[in-house]
Amino acid sequence: MPSDSLALPEDDFADAQFDRDVGAPPRTLLLILSTPRSGSTLACNLLHQAGVCTAHEYFQPYQIRPAMMRRWGLTEEDDAGYCAALARYRTSPNGVLGINLHLHHLKYFERARQCLPDTIRTVRYMWVSRRDKVAQAVSYEIARQTGQWSSAFTKTRDPVYDYHRILGRLRFLQAADRSIRRYLWRRGQFMRPLLYEDIASDHDLVLKAAGSDARVSRPPAIGQQGGTVNAEMIARFRQDHSPRHDLRRRVSTRLGFVGRR
Repeated sequence: MPSDSLALPEDDFADAQFDRDVGAPPRTLLLILSTPRSGSTLACNLLHQAGVCTAHEYFQPYQIRPAMMRRWGLTEEDDAGYCAALARYRTSPNGVLGINLHLHHLKYFERARQCLPDTIRTVRYMWVSRRDKVAQAVSYEIARQTGQWSSAFTKTRDPVYDYHRILGRLRFLQAADRSIRRYLWRRGQFMRPLLYEDIASDHDLVLKAAGSDARVSRPPAIGQQGGTVNAEMIARFRQDHSPRHDLRRRVSTRLGFVGRR
């Protein structure tokens, strides 16, 4: 399984303080399909605060799943044990087990899905995305460089602008959204995504999508990221990515190549 040395903060939902054995198995499975920096962490925090469920990236293979398996005394490939522990400790009192799945988590989830308890009678889907893909790509690249995946993480370094890396993130996110749409279509789910820009201004949208009548009564516990550095990188990328500027770059690169021949 892939590995990553980044430590999880103490208030991450993977922590033992969020384990809760309600003494009953899950009846509803809430699957949140998302991409990095799409607003899915905000959505999960809103669901937790409203008491709907404690959804998290439980099949993220780098830190979250390994950390939880170690804490529960499970071996790395014990899908059955892990699903049983999720059902026991992460089912809400109202019978909901929530899982946030980025596209690259799906293969791990699908491998283990058959191990989830057969008490689950309802599967609900939620798709979280972002309208401003450039802003998302910049946020993704900054998080990858700094290790600051949410306001709870400590920044390890200052980010450096890199046009080609941001462009790669942008293309990945666009392709990932297309793949998520196909994944949902194959399961008869023809839905539009919940967009971060809308969730940020109307938190109740997340609860409605989860089929809950609850309402958000206080601001989310997670702080909003972004700021001057993000804004400057977004503006610079949009300028660099403009057709005229891109043509100049390609001509310059070509002339440089010819000059070296």
